[in-house]
Amino acid sequence: MKSNSVEASKRYLYHKIIAYLEGVICSDPQKGKKLPSVREICKVFKVSPPTVVKAYSELEAKGLVLAIPKSGYFIDNASRCEALAPDEKLITRIYKNARMPGVIPLSIDAAAKSSDLWTLMQRKLRRGGALEEYDVKNYSLEGDSRLRAAIAYLYTKNGIAWNYDDVIIANGYQIALIAAIKASTRSTHILVEAPCSWATLEILESLAITPIELYLQGSPSTLKSEIVRSIDRYGITSAIFSATINPITGHLPPQEIVNMLLEVLAEHRVSIVETNVYGDIVFSEAQPLRISYPSEFILCVGTFSKTISPSCGMGYVLTKRMSLDVLSSLQHTPNTISSEVQNVLAELIMDGLYEKGVNHQIQVLKKLMENMIELLEKYLPSGKVRFDRPDGGAVIWLESTNGVDSIALYNLLIDFGVSIAPGYIFSTTSKFSKCFRISYATDWSKDIPKAIATIGKQILKLECRGN
Repeated sequence: MKSNSVEASKRYLYHKIIAYLEGVICSDPQKGKKLPSVREICKVFKVSPPTVVKAYSELEAKGLVLAIPKSGYFIDNASRCEALAPDEKLITRIYKNARMPGVIPLSIDAAAKSSDLWTLMQRKLRRGGALEEYDVKNYSLEGDSRLRAAIAYLYTKNGIAWNYDDVIIANGYQIALIAAIKASTRSTHILVEAPCSWATLEILESLAITPIELYLQGSPSTLKSEIVRSIDRYGITSAIFSATINPITGHLPPQEIVNMLLEVLAEHRVSIVETNVYGDIVFSEAQPLRISYPSEFILCVGTFSKTISPSCGMGYVLTKRMSLDVLSSLQHTPNTISSEVQNVLAELIMDGLYEKGVNHQIQVLKKLMENMIELLEKYLPSGKVRFDRPDGGAVIWLESTNGVDSIALYNLLIDFGVSIAPGYIFSTTSKFSKCFRISYATDWSKDIPKAIATIGKQILKLECRGN
């Protein structure tokens, strides 16, 4: 048994070394560039030389690496790095590539890095000593009553009176979202704002629910006809929309479309699952959908992962009519979040420190956004890419106007150690095939100007090739 465990560990390290070396090659793919020595890799991964030599041999067999006796290993043909394996989902490869050593992950937003709230929360937790061990007898399915009351207080200030028993806390945002969808959906189809989070699309796929994507732009009358037709045809009972800005584009929908949307959904008694991931990080005045919609048909799903930290990624659902249905979905994943963590978070909210921290985070993100806009205007080819200043959040949505496909662009860029998010992953159709998303809430200690310049060069290269 021990022998099998050791062998599995060796295989894991072997593949980890290969992944690391491929990342090094992709980050600076210059033919003839020398790669780390066997001795250096042995020190980093604490393995024997034969394991490293075996990894290099596999890369050599792929044509990526050239071995020169007594000199070492060198990059041979970096273009042989496959951007997408045939048996992988696009989102899986993007997720993995973005975390490879040397890659600038513009595809990932790290909004919480712009917040001081996690540091403050940790300080308060240390003040209270060690966290208690989980004991199922000491935890309620709905979550800690003090935090539930604090979340209700936070949302009541936005227009509707919420009570602590309207709030249910879950272990994670996606768990909360699944519970809200299950509680509100009585059909095989659901209306979804487009472009949409890839995680939401994957959740719907796992639940065997088909999304009817609605792009909230264009003619209100045309969009209204589309909505009514879908409701009548599929018996739709629920819809998923962002509280304020679309988290993929960072844009607010036109108010006339929002008004029409709320009117027609209320007329047909459709429940809205309002996702509030970025609802608080808005750069201008914007009212959440719940302010103008019958409260009994709202299920608001939120998280603190973008405003405090991914380490504080608990989710929650606010609902006035479907609490029992939400709880029935959560009974198999009971809330195991430390009551101390929940109490400290409640304290931050009730003392006004949470809102103060979010307001400061907004100012930081606005500055980062302006920095990124300046780089885009400087390095992207004029007239070839369309983008606008976002109204909030942590990302910028871009559209190629010269026919460049976003996957083709992604595949080229990853060879240069730059990761973007192609529009394909935010839709079940190819509607956004010419679009891509980059984050300005990223690691600015990396060479971001060079990354943006690389994007501009590769867009022109693809145009010349005819994509």
